[in-house]
Amino acid sequence: MSSFVFISITALYFYAFLMLAFLTAKKSKLITDFIAVLFTMILWTGGSLLMRLQAWPGYRLWYHFSLAGIWLVPYAYFCFIRDFCGQPARTRHRIWLALSLAGCLVNLKTGWLLAAPRLVEAKGGVRFVYDMKWQVGIMYGLCLLIVLHTMAMAVRSRKKPGMTSQVLPLLFGEMLLFLGNLALPVFNGFPIDILAGVGNAVVMFYTLYTRRVFRLTMLVSRVNCYVIAMGISVVAFYSLAQSLDALIRVEIPVLASSSVMIVA
Repeated sequence: MSSFVFISITALYFYAFLMLAFLTAKKSKLITDFIAVLFTMILWTGGSLLMRLQAWPGYRLWYHFSLAGIWLVPYAYFCFIRDFCGQPARTRHRIWLALSLAGCLVNLKTGWLLAAPRLVEAKGGVRFVYDMKWQVGIMYGLCLLIVLHTMAMAVRSRKKPGMTSQVLPLLFGEMLLFLGNLALPVFNGFPIDILAGVGNAVVMFYTLYTRRVFRLTMLVSRVNCYVIAMGISVVAFYSLAQSLDALIRVEIPVLASSSVMIVA
């Protein structure tokens, strides 16, 4: 497993842990919004991971799941900031959701905005090569407009006592997320966007905690302890599973075709 894939798995595990914790919490607007943000992050990161692993039924499907997550993150974040700042939800705000969903459906059907990447054989495996054309600017442009609307809404709320110190970290997290996606070509395949997403989630979590929206004790529920134990077990036995698989293939060739099942 490459270190890049390990980064995606770690991020996905982090999102899943937080989502399970907040699903069991007493719901409020902010908690619900944060769960929505985490869900889009899971959609984005999980789709990207399964695409890189070329999981069944094919990497192209997981690519579209990942792209849908990327496209919906700005709107989910917009709703979070809106409710955090105490701004009223307006019907016209839903136009961002409608445009994002429409873009996902159009791209799923035609691949016109950003087609699924091509698989290119490379030393030690395969690479995903994207053919970006001018149409991808529509996707980035829509995300940028949602980000700008979010920032404008946050700036308008700065007059409320103590709001500036709480909103500034959130705006920093959003810009970190957006710039992480823009910087992907510069980092040549390194998942800087995934790391930016984790950084943004940490900022949101910290902001919710400082506002006393939840208590830290909710993070050590029985369900989350099971999740932690599962994660530690996977990490601990991953190397052992690889060694055992190699041992069976070399020492017991007659069982080589069933080595994966035996290890499992």
